[in-house]
Amino acid sequence: MPRIGFIGCGGWARKSHIERMAGFDEVEIVGFADPQAAAIELAREVAPNLARVQGFADYRELLSELSPEAVVISTPHALHERHILDAFAAGAHVMCEKPFVHDLAAARRVISARDLAGRMLMIPYQRNFLPEYMFAVDQIAAGRLGDLQMVTAWQSQGWVENIRGTWRAEPELSSGGQLMDSGSHLLDFILRATRLRPATVSAALSNLDLQVNVNSALTVRFEGGALGNIAVIGNAPTAMWEEICFYGSKARLLMRSTAQVPLSQGMEIDFESVANEKLPVELADGSLPDRNFVDALCGRDQIRAGAEAAMQVLALTEAAWRSAETGCEENVES
Repeated sequence: MPRIGFIGCGGWARKSHIERMAGFDEVEIVGFADPQAAAIELAREVAPNLARVQGFADYRELLSELSPEAVVISTPHALHERHILDAFAAGAHVMCEKPFVHDLAAARRVISARDLAGRMLMIPYQRNFLPEYMFAVDQIAAGRLGDLQMVTAWQSQGWVENIRGTWRAEPELSSGGQLMDSGSHLLDFILRATRLRPATVSAALSNLDLQVNVNSALTVRFEGGALGNIAVIGNAPTAMWEEICFYGSKARLLMRSTAQVPLSQGMEIDFESVANEKLPVELADGSLPDRNFVDALCGRDQIRAGAEAAMQVLALTEAAWRSAETGCEENVES
């Protein structure tokens, strides 16, 4: 039975990863690490079977004293690299919250360490496990849209007021703003679904009154000629909304959340051929990244949200930052 430790026990870790894994019979949660003792106590209260889990103010003590087979990292973005590397050095597999690490150089160091250690590394972008997103990936891969020619997408969230006064508003801890945070989900899905490689990007970013970016507008040229237009809005008055449309030579696939169908409950899908024929939409059952991670630990599955794909998101994000600074179209590192 895999023994799992948690590095970082904040609200997101508790309401998602800890709560989910506490319900899995095939794993044992053995330790919580967080510099805030109150966060550890709240983690123990998530489920009755966690009441006696050991707590540590220093994650390195968790690694050295408990030697867990795997850890789940949910800490400020700028700390991810150090936490991942230390976990690999201790022999643990890792699931680390998005957006992976703070820059491309760190991503390369971490992937090299992963390969040397022979450990698994998962970046749990959850859209990869949701039925509507899985449907889009399958339709594009099967060629039902034909040659992809254009991608348009926007993400709207009342992010800015939620993060004021938190580490996400501090660039030395967050390593970026909304584009790096919630926006990375959108970029990750577009790149995974289309399998297109971004060649260049032109971007404009706005911080409003914060030290990190809030609103982002990106125009992307993909290898092969397809174009992308992506907006990430962080000062919206509503919860998370998204709209993504893939335009191909054979069909258009539109996905959107609405007031009637919020993103947490799925998305509306409009799938139509260029001849204005409605195409069938059949959704498979979805899953969760935590389930995939545990199944991989138990040898029943492979990691389905790996570091290489997350590194492509970082490459596009860094190029967008450079473009916003220079005012020029910038190349995206491959």
